[in-house]
Amino acid sequence: MGWLLVAALLLSGTGGALAGPTAPQGCEAAFERASGKLARCRLVVEAGVARTGSTTRRAEQMERCETAFDRSIAGAVKRFGNIACPVTPGSAFSSDVGTCTDEVAIAAHGGSLPTCGDGAIDVAGEQCDGADLGGSSCESLGRSGGTLGCSTECRFDVSGCATGALPATGQTSCWNKDGVVIPCAGSGHDGEIQAGADLAYVDHGDGTITDRNTGLTWEQLDDAGGLHDKDTLFDFDAALAHVAALNAASFAGHTDWRLANARELQTLIDDGRYRPAIAPAFNTGCTAGCSVPSCSCTKDNYFWSSTSLNKNPSFAWYVNFFTGERNVTAKSNTAIVRAVRGGR
Repeated sequence: MGWLLVAALLLSGTGGALAGPTAPQGCEAAFERASGKLARCRLVVEAGVARTGSTTRRAEQMERCETAFDRSIAGAVKRFGNIACPVTPGSAFSSDVGTCTDEVAIAAHGGSLPTCGDGAIDVAGEQCDGADLGGSSCESLGRSGGTLGCSTECRFDVSGCATGALPATGQTSCWNKDGVVIPCAGSGHDGEIQAGADLAYVDHGDGTITDRNTGLTWEQLDDAGGLHDKDTLFDFDAALAHVAALNAASFAGHTDWRLANARELQTLIDDGRYRPAIAPAFNTGCTAGCSVPSCSCTKDNYFWSSTSLNKNPSFAWYVNFFTGERNVTAKSNTAIVRAVRGGR
């Protein structure tokens, strides 16, 4: 079997040694080694306290553990460079290791390890725990109101949040039959009445925006040439495949993205705007090369819905965000996709 070990150390077909790690790989390994040593050092100190029952030198010994860790991190950054090393500072690694080792020490002393159901958000992946919602509310999650709950799986329960309000069109001006602007007072026009809920959105900072009125969460688009590029055109089948790709990538941590139906897509129209006819939340900071979530882009073009034309199913409905019109086109034609999730 020895020759297998030799072969594993040689480059295939060259007979040379394997290339060394890159700078980012080297710094990652150094940070992980330093974190492991810090954890071991802290737990050795805790073991000494458990054996002797004395905490006299605990603080001093813990400080030595931290000093050794800081020295290792500084050495790694000096060796590999700031660019190659993690953007997370060493102090954050130290704090996280400290929390973990404290929890182990408490459990070893007869306590219990943090878990879902202990009433505190203290386990990775928990959105909430019991009454601890981490400061979140129905409003912060994009709903128009109501009471946010927490499931037994420590995930947000939004069943008590209010959704379903019909959004206003966004139009505030009035025109006569010749297209001339007139005073809205007493006209009976949409611009006077402005029926429906005010347009309101929550940007979650992860490439998604939630409509407070409908509760629907929408994909943001960008100009980076990748998965969310505003200029990418798809025929109808490719549009559905694109949404499947978003799910495969777990975009924004979700795998239930879909192509919006025609009525859902229409709720994004802001009839008080033109080219594009959509709220600024969906068209802000869009510069060449920008990427989500730092920008939000909308091209004034056709966007696919998932709704087929009943009279001729080889056609589907689209919304043109140049003007906000809704119409149909052959599924073999191309349009843009903005995925959505939520709703019933």
